[in-house]
Amino acid sequence: MSDIALAYVTCDKYAHVWKEWYEAFEKHWGCDLPCYFCGETIAAPFFEAIPHRAVPVEQWAEKLSAQVEKIPEEYIFVWLDDHIQKFNIDKEFLEIALWIRRFKPDALRIMPRSSVSRYHFAQSLHGRPLHKLWSRSAYRVSFSPNIYQRDFLLDVLKKGGTPWELELYSQVKPEREIYAYHIDGWCENKIISYAKTGK
Repeated sequence: MSDIALAYVTCDKYAHVWKEWYEAFEKHWGCDLPCYFCGETIAAPFFEAIPHRAVPVEQWAEKLSAQVEKIPEEYIFVWLDDHIQKFNIDKEFLEIALWIRRFKPDALRIMPRSSVSRYHFAQSLHGRPLHKLWSRSAYRVSFSPNIYQRDFLLDVLKKGGTPWELELYSQVKPEREIYAYHIDGWCENKIISYAKTGK
């Protein structure tokens, strides 16, 4: 699957989640992808490292852009550090990868939960609906685990700022082809989950 790479995006202050993330990845992930560790100054405990100096969260986009520039694959599966995988999605991912090769979208997010984005049914993949986002939907940029076309991701990151600012305020051209595929509960945002439950 040499045209899609996985980028594990993290920073030094989130080092406490790396072990749990990787243990879940090792247990549940079976697709063969080039994998990159997009961290900061702490040595990468897994994957090929693309280090960067430590930056404040306001420079998150600048950091990731510099790292994406070093990834040669056409599509990049951006997976943030605190999204812990809960079960295997290999069959779905392989169908998604084949669909991406055929239709060349700008982005396709693999959602683990419901979304406030607005979209319509496009087709079925592996027995689940694949949705296309409306051109005026909120959250046309998302950092839920998301497969981005590399140049589109770099264009999004040019705006700078935090991941939350990019999701809220990015102005994406209407003609961009952005899709969403839902597999409920396949990963869990560990930090948000901990904040809500204390567990």
